Amino acid sequence: MKNRKTIIIILCVVLSALLILGAALFSRKPSPVSVADTTPQAEPTSQPEPTPQAEATAHPEPTAAAEPSVLSVDYSAAENWAYYALGEDKAADLFLICPTVDTQDEFNMSMEDSKTKESFVGALNMERGIYEDSTRMFAPYYRQGAMKIYSLEAEEREQYLQLAYQDVSDAFAWYLENENEGRPIVLAGFSQGADMCYRLLQEYFGDEALYEQLVAVYAIGWPCTQEMTEQYPQIKVAGGEDDIGVVISFDCEAPEVEETFINPIGQKALSINPLNWRTDSEPADKSENPGACFTRYSGEIKREEAGLCGCYIDEERGVLKVTDLDKADYAPVVPGLPEGAYHIYDYQFFFRALQKNVQTRLDSYLAQGVLEGILARGVLRVGTAGDYQPMSYLDPESGKNLGFDAELAEDLAAALGVALQYVETSWPTLMEDTLAGKFDLAICGITVTEARQEQALMSIGYLGNGKTVLCRAEDADKYTSLEAINKPEVRVMENPGGLNEKFARENLPKATLIIHDVNQEIPGLIASGEADVMITEIMEAGYYVGQDRRLAAPLIYEPFTHGQLGVLMPKGSEDLLDYVNAFLEKEIASGRIDELAEAYIYRYTKADELQPAA
Repeated sequence: MKNRKTIIIILCVVLSALLILGAALFSRKPSPVSVADTTPQAEPTSQPEPTPQAEATAHPEPTAAAEPSVLSVDYSAAENWAYYALGEDKAADLFLICPTVDTQDEFNMSMEDSKTKESFVGALNMERGIYEDSTRMFAPYYRQGAMKIYSLEAEEREQYLQLAYQDVSDAFAWYLENENEGRPIVLAGFSQGADMCYRLLQEYFGDEALYEQLVAVYAIGWPCTQEMTEQYPQIKVAGGEDDIGVVISFDCEAPEVEETFINPIGQKALSINPLNWRTDSEPADKSENPGACFTRYSGEIKREEAGLCGCYIDEERGVLKVTDLDKADYAPVVPGLPEGAYHIYDYQFFFRALQKNVQTRLDSYLAQGVLEGILARGVLRVGTAGDYQPMSYLDPESGKNLGFDAELAEDLAAALGVALQYVETSWPTLMEDTLAGKFDLAICGITVTEARQEQALMSIGYLGNGKTVLCRAEDADKYTSLEAINKPEVRVMENPGGLNEKFARENLPKATLIIHDVNQEIPGLIASGEADVMITEIMEAGYYVGQDRRLAAPLIYEPFTHGQLGVLMPKGSEDLLDYVNAFLEKEIASGRIDELAEAYIYRYTKADELQPAA
């Protein structure tokens, strides 16, 4: 029996490579075919989704490709990712691990094998539709175990799987360090990819803070067992439709199948029914199935059928029994699998149900409360453009964020009892980054406006503000009104994307507008004669006059607008907004806001300091 189990287990991941082989069966109702008829070459040669070289991704910057003979793969190189940050406007990240596609005469896939890489991207594309509406996607190329390793004994085979996992782990570590920034994480993989998901759970998610970022793990086609959950408490099996931090796992068979080498007799899988989201044997009728989808290498759905099949969990073996099908129409394809073993169709039978469930679990994760999530991970992520003196700016010498709002952010993190992490943003992308959840909130001299309140949440105002003029001291008497500035010969310089540029465009249409990317450089350019006027906030104008006596702010006490600075955060953060508002009220009442204002603003805005140099 032991030898029989060993032989059975040896063949497991062979199935995942043949996932792609079955794709050609479904342009019409499938009929039994031979393995020779369903090789990857038979798949229509549609162009795979672009790899990072073709995608408009900012990083990692392409470097020399990693050689297959080196000990590790360089995941700072774009060419070592099949997907990199696809879907930037999504609230969560997907780390997707490809099933076995390497059928070459080798033990591990070569990172230079372009033909196998095409199949690799194709296999990912076939299942990406389940996740892409809800997540920003990452999928590394890795030296996966090739099909031939499953003819080896388990101990010998494991060295090749360990090499595969080394790459997956290295890629995940790169992603965590360079891209995640505390965002929610979905792990997913089919067959060998699911095996790699379990290994990531074992290595990384014993860390409580990282586990708090885990939305769910879709480990389809590879069984989760009681022994795994006992050895690694962070591996928790889903118990319903919307629980989070859990594993969703199942593998499909016809009701009369008694054993396969994926789920041998004596092993019980811990599965969940993807239609009724129960873990007992209660059957789900085919009417509950919103759609089976059979996909091409391009990700195109070539056949979709709602109500195709129902299913239930076998009480003894824990496998998912699929009903209402003629098993002769869904050939197992893989040698060694009996008729009625539906492994290669696992996610395709329940494509729409899984797609909906990804969003359901993400909604559940996000609804748990932003404040609760911050406290759980022990980090407050604060967005800042880092270019707005004296409010929040990055000091090039120390590498630290300084200024009024920097100290305010430190006070807020201390009040929460968590660490402070700055996340870089820019004025053109501030709202986009906020809505994408790149940080918990932004504090960097942000004016409260109706437009911002319509798109996101803004705190109560904590500091008065207004638009005014910064010019050369010798021109202080010239620029005392909008009319005096709104002339073609007057050069107005602004940084892109913020309210200063918006104000200039709306109120100074005749002036010559110059856009300069680095906000902190503009006052110096005004002083040196490269431009004449900068429209900015009263605190910034006062600060720069105090720093450079060649400058003047003639209307600092009579600004064009009157407003308040506030804290920006995405909708859905109402609990955090309540906390921030209460925090700001205490800061105002205690005199802390006045203290910061004196230190960073008022000492530069006293009347005698704003006069031109003699």
